[in-house]
Amino acid sequence: MRRTAKVIGSVFIAALAIFGLSWFLMVDSVVESHHAFDLPALCAPGSSLEWTTGVPPGYEIEALDVGCIDESRRRHGISLRLVEGNPVSLSHFVHGVVDGTAVIWGPTSNVQMISQTSNGKPSGTTLQLDSEGRPKIMISIDSESGRASQWTWHPGGGQRSHFYTTVDSESGLPTAKLVGAYSFRDAEGDVLVQGQYEDGRKIGLWRCRPESDDKFTTATFPGGANDRTLIDCLNRVDKENSDRRPPSQVAASATPH
Repeated sequence: MRRTAKVIGSVFIAALAIFGLSWFLMVDSVVESHHAFDLPALCAPGSSLEWTTGVPPGYEIEALDVGCIDESRRRHGISLRLVEGNPVSLSHFVHGVVDGTAVIWGPTSNVQMISQTSNGKPSGTTLQLDSEGRPKIMISIDSESGRASQWTWHPGGGQRSHFYTTVDSESGLPTAKLVGAYSFRDAEGDVLVQGQYEDGRKIGLWRCRPESDDKFTTATFPGGANDRTLIDCLNRVDKENSDRRPPSQVAASATPH
C-alpha cells in the first residue's frame, strides 16, 4: 500500500498543478472553436497550448479539450479534458502517441483510475479506485518478464486476490493466462484459496476452503483435477466472486482520450 500511496500522491500533485494552470488560462466563459498560444513553461519547444470545444464520441454534452500540439498538429505534452468545468481525463503524449501517467476522473469528480503508458502501451502500474477513493484493482506490468502482477480488493477494503498473468507482446495488455502464485482472501483477510499456475494450468499443491472457519481441502495437480471436493470448493469461491473484470478490460479502460 505504500507503493500505491506514492503513485497516487505524485500523480495528484502533477494533476492539480496542470489543472490549476489550465483553468486559470480559460478566463472567457464563451470559447470559440479553436485557440492557440505559446506557453513554453508548459509545452515543449516547438509546440503550443491549444483548446477546442465540441461533443466527443460517447458524450452527450460539450467537452473542453486543452493540450499541447506540435508543429505537425499532433498532441505533444499534456492533454486535459473537462466537462461542465470538471476534469474528466489528464494524459501525456509524445508526438501523437500516449506516453506517461494518465488520470481518469469519475462522474462525481473523484479520481477513478491512474495508469502509466510507454510508447502507446500499458507500462508500470494501473490503479482503479472506488467512489470512496479505496483501491479496487491494481495491475503492475513488467514488460521485460512479460508478466503482470495483479491485486483486487473487496468493496469494503481488504485485499481479495493476488495473481499473475502473461502480457500480450503486441498490445502490451495482460492476458487471461495465469502464471505463478495465486491467492484469494475473504473480506477479513483470511486465505480461502492458494495455489500455483503454470501456462494457465493449475500445478502443484492447491488448498481451498469455502469459509474461513472451514478446514482446508488439499490436492496436488495435475492429478487434483479429479478431486471433486477440491474442484467444488474452487468453483464455489469462483462463482461467488465472478464480478471481477478480466484484467485486460481494466488496463484497456485506462486508455486516455
